[in-house]
Amino acid sequence: MVSKSRITLLGWPDLYSCSEPEALNGTLLEEFHMFEISCNLALLLTAILIPLIVIVISIAVLCKHFDAPWYLRMMWQWTQTKQRAKTKQILETRRDLAYNAFVSYSQDDSSWVKEYLLPNLEEMGKLKICYHERNFIAGKSIIENIITCIEKSYKSIFVLSTNFISSEWCHYELYFAQHELLSESSENLILILLEPIHQHMIPSKYYKLKDLMSRKTYMEWPQDKNKHKLFWDILRSSIEINLPEIKEVQ
Repeated sequence: MVSKSRITLLGWPDLYSCSEPEALNGTLLEEFHMFEISCNLALLLTAILIPLIVIVISIAVLCKHFDAPWYLRMMWQWTQTKQRAKTKQILETRRDLAYNAFVSYSQDDSSWVKEYLLPNLEEMGKLKICYHERNFIAGKSIIENIITCIEKSYKSIFVLSTNFISSEWCHYELYFAQHELLSESSENLILILLEPIHQHMIPSKYYKLKDLMSRKTYMEWPQDKNKHKLFWDILRSSIEINLPEIKEVQ
């Protein structure tokens, strides 16, 4: 048999009030209500952590779905380009430039260059592009052509791919570009990755390129067509400059 007893508190409720914490000082116990969660640490942590984990996972899924890392890298590239342009525009216009950019690429990637790169830079961007198929001068040595084109260009664009790395022609071209360009300033170099390239694929003699790829932000060609406009806007912005009124290299 369970006995039940009733306890009567003398002076209830007027004589029973809170003294601590200060915010509740003087509050009658009859009017004070506390949620169980505030007294149960495990329950409190569960209530906080579970929604937090759900939010973090949701953000990660959304970032993955909308490829947020790619957009962040592109916006970083855009910001860096704008900052450098402010300090270099005046100095660069004094150089004897003929082109906005010299483009180096593998012959196996020429279809991408001619179908995408050149129309978006020359036709839509009204920029002057130098590349070996059109601008190398017959009768001049390859070395002389490469050096001249790099010197006459505001920036040099390397279209990197497995084709580029495995091409003997590109190895030859890149070798001289390394010494003429990379030794001076990596800011004049723009790397476009058509596909992921592992560093072990790059010949050891191109150590400067390896180092550059390990620390420089490159532009990744997006397969998603919705990202193409942003890609071209940033690339055009990277090579825009007021070229002096001079004739093209002869």
